[in-house]
Amino acid sequence: MDATFLTHLLPILLSLICCAVLAITALRYWEFSSAQVYFLLVVTMMWMLLAYAMQVLSPDVGQAWFWTRLRFISLAVLAPLLFVFSLDVMGQNPLRKRWLLAALGIVPTVTQIVIWNEAWQHLFFEHWHATRIGGLLIESIVLEGTWFRVYQLQNHLLLGLIVVLLFRYARHATAIVRRQMLVFLAGTFIITVMIIVPSVFGYRPPFVATASVFSVILALFGWVLFRYHFFDTFPIGFQMGYLSLKDPVIVLNQRGEVIQANAVATELLGGSPKQIVRQPLEQLVKSSSPAFTLPGTPEAQFELSIGDRVFDAQLSTFPMAHGAIQNRMLVLRDITRLKTVEAALRQSEELYRLLAENSTDMIMLTTVDGHYLYASPACTIHLGYSNSELMAMGLEQIRKLCHHADWRRNYLWFKGLLAGDSMPPLEYRIVRKEGTHFWVELRARPIYSGGKVTHLLVVLHNIDARRRAEDAVRESNQRFNTMVENLPAVVYQYRQIDDVWGRFDYISPSLRKFDGLEPAEVLEDPLLLFKTINPEDLCVLVEQLRESALTFAPFAWEGRVLRPDRVDWARIEAIPTRREDGTLIWNGVRLDITARKEAEIELARNRSFIQRVATMMPDVIFVFDLSTGLPIYFNRSSEELVGYSVAELAVMGANVVTELLYPEDFVDIGESQRRLSQLADSYIDESEIRVRHKTRGFIWLNMRLMVYERAADGTAKQILGVLRDVTERKTADEQHRQLMVQLEGANQSLQDFAYVVSHDLKAPLRGVSSISRWLSTTYADKFDADGQELIILLGKRVLRMEQMINGVLEYSRIGREREKHMPVDLMLLVPELVQDIVPDQMHVAIETPLPTVLFEPTRMRQVFQNLIDNAVKFMDKSAGEIAIGCEQVDDMWMFWVRDNGPGIASQYYERIFQLFQTLTPKDQFESTGVGLALVKRIVETCGGKIWLESAPNAGTTFYFTVPA
Repeated sequence: MDATFLTHLLPILLSLICCAVLAITALRYWEFSSAQVYFLLVVTMMWMLLAYAMQVLSPDVGQAWFWTRLRFISLAVLAPLLFVFSLDVMGQNPLRKRWLLAALGIVPTVTQIVIWNEAWQHLFFEHWHATRIGGLLIESIVLEGTWFRVYQLQNHLLLGLIVVLLFRYARHATAIVRRQMLVFLAGTFIITVMIIVPSVFGYRPPFVATASVFSVILALFGWVLFRYHFFDTFPIGFQMGYLSLKDPVIVLNQRGEVIQANAVATELLGGSPKQIVRQPLEQLVKSSSPAFTLPGTPEAQFELSIGDRVFDAQLSTFPMAHGAIQNRMLVLRDITRLKTVEAALRQSEELYRLLAENSTDMIMLTTVDGHYLYASPACTIHLGYSNSELMAMGLEQIRKLCHHADWRRNYLWFKGLLAGDSMPPLEYRIVRKEGTHFWVELRARPIYSGGKVTHLLVVLHNIDARRRAEDAVRESNQRFNTMVENLPAVVYQYRQIDDVWGRFDYISPSLRKFDGLEPAEVLEDPLLLFKTINPEDLCVLVEQLRESALTFAPFAWEGRVLRPDRVDWARIEAIPTRREDGTLIWNGVRLDITARKEAEIELARNRSFIQRVATMMPDVIFVFDLSTGLPIYFNRSSEELVGYSVAELAVMGANVVTELLYPEDFVDIGESQRRLSQLADSYIDESEIRVRHKTRGFIWLNMRLMVYERAADGTAKQILGVLRDVTERKTADEQHRQLMVQLEGANQSLQDFAYVVSHDLKAPLRGVSSISRWLSTTYADKFDADGQELIILLGKRVLRMEQMINGVLEYSRIGREREKHMPVDLMLLVPELVQDIVPDQMHVAIETPLPTVLFEPTRMRQVFQNLIDNAVKFMDKSAGEIAIGCEQVDDMWMFWVRDNGPGIASQYYERIFQLFQTLTPKDQFESTGVGLALVKRIVETCGGKIWLESAPNAGTTFYFTVPA
């Protein structure tokens, strides 16, 4: 086998085999016009290839020339056939356009006449001869005749027109069709280029190359044609509608085989075109409908079950594009739901009747004028009328079934319903046969016949219990709202939206009182409320809210709220709840705790103050727990108290009390705790104990105890105590006791001395007084004037001496003897003394009412007697004046005794109150110098004081005070 055979004959044989396969494939789809035209195109190509093969194998040039001209028969019809094929693919039905077929056959027919007529061959062939190379006759041909140019022009026009038409068709085709049309367009374009290039450039490619390319292009056309079922392409609009139909559409040939199906039908029957094309429909649906047989009539309608679905099948004649073959189209409409609905409808009719008979609602069918045609058994139960009584009711009786207060609303409702309005459910009261009424909810639906309302289906639902519940809920809500509005807090419901913020679902009206904000504004914009919170406290609130959301724990927060002129405190408490949809909400209250916080701040300040005071106090303050027997608070350390450290006391352990207490002061601890537990609240238990100090020996502690906290049963639980170191006081008391013993001895000695003085001195005085009286009476006539004067002077001196002794005795008794106090009415006492002491020529004025005082009567008499007597004794005017008065100063009475006498110089203010001191010679005025000293001693002993205001020649005023 030489190279000439490989390059000329082998490609031809391969192309022949390819075309034979394509032709056999096209015969399988003979019912389609596209397959028929494609078959003719492939046969023409095979004719041309076979003619060329016979030419190169011819034994001589004559036979080769015959096969060459025979080859040009197929070449002449190739372009027209390709044009017809393209039109058929685009759905133009060219086989039915005979004028087009006739027009396309003119040039090929004339071409055959020219090339077979010896006289006219030059119009087509300019030159042809054959040369044998390697046993094959290889032609050499030049085509430049006049008719060849006509023939060539037709081919060019047809191929160009094919390209334009395919391009336009591909632009308007669906996406699926467009891809296949582009294959046709590309193949046609290559054929066009191969035919036009020799005419333009003068180069004609070898026939073997051209034939091989044509064979490849035909194979591509066949692949698209058979792979994508371009057997009988519809017009674009119809094809798009066919492919997009939601109902399954199947095209069947005369043998009942599926030759085409849309996507829905393909999926229904098998899932892919390869599985269903060329398969009998009866076989495809056999698994679902074993007894199915395709009707033999051209037109038919029947039900077909495929899988679990039921279809209404419409079978009709479907003519192919060329009109030669009548196939059939099967359109399936899914009526599965319809069948289900029909079955359900039949069941529902029975169910509705069963429900109507057993429903607790009153179901009635009435005419437009109100007569009952049907009433369910519930009507009899609720209304008390029998079914026959209801059926026999007239309009007036039916009207009485409606409560008179609701009749107008009922009438307007039915009027609107009959007018065609959409009426909401109506609630009204219906009257029973016995006269009672109950609430019902009315729903009605008009029934039309001939476009008019002829009947009404009425349903009455007994809502009496619901209405009572609603009334109860309404009253409860009213009480709740009243309570919420009057609560000293803001009640709210807060819903979480994101990790930080949320919205209020409810907030009580009390928000206006606390924050001055409208609840509706805060519901719209929650930040209005959050903006009033101190920024630092707001951060804490956000963190605590986030923690509550994570842990689902109750939420509690306290913080500051900023006001224009002040800062308030608020407390928020809320309980988290999660709804069914997963939303987290908090139900809570917001309290104004400003007063409490201010009290807490003040309390903390007071505590700090008390703590500081307790720390500064020298006393030890402690709190003792009776249940544990241990101290729980000390304001000072134990080392400051007893000198021992805590560690040293711990070493003593349970023996600490016996180790530290003085043996004589030791008491049973249990008995002491029982006694302390029974203390009254205000009672203070005070005692003094001796405790051994580490360095100072035994020290005295004053211990005061009272109840600090009580247990639930009322007994004392904790004791508050104060320990004071009174060692110095106890030492001072001991010294004082000793001094008092000494003082009592001294007083006793003084008393004894006063007694001796008053007794032993008075005896000689009485003797002297008796002798002076005896001399003055017995020897009166014996004495001259000087003697008489001396005797009188002696008596006076004796009397003065006796008065001085009595004054000393009285002075010593003041404050030494316990005197009995009793009410003394000075308005009786003072006038009595004035009458006894003051001479008639002197005037005494009591300037203010004098009170009744609690005093020892004799001592009060001595005070006023000495002051008044002093004013009378030293008066230097013939018309002397004395004024007595008083006024209350705090808890003391202040008295005064004022005179217009000679007055006293200021340097003598202190002297006149000393014992035995006088400002005038005793011989000039009889005075012992004891009176004012005695007054001062009496006043000061009762807790008062005495002083004077005076000036020479300006009179004197004595002031003294006594307890009120």
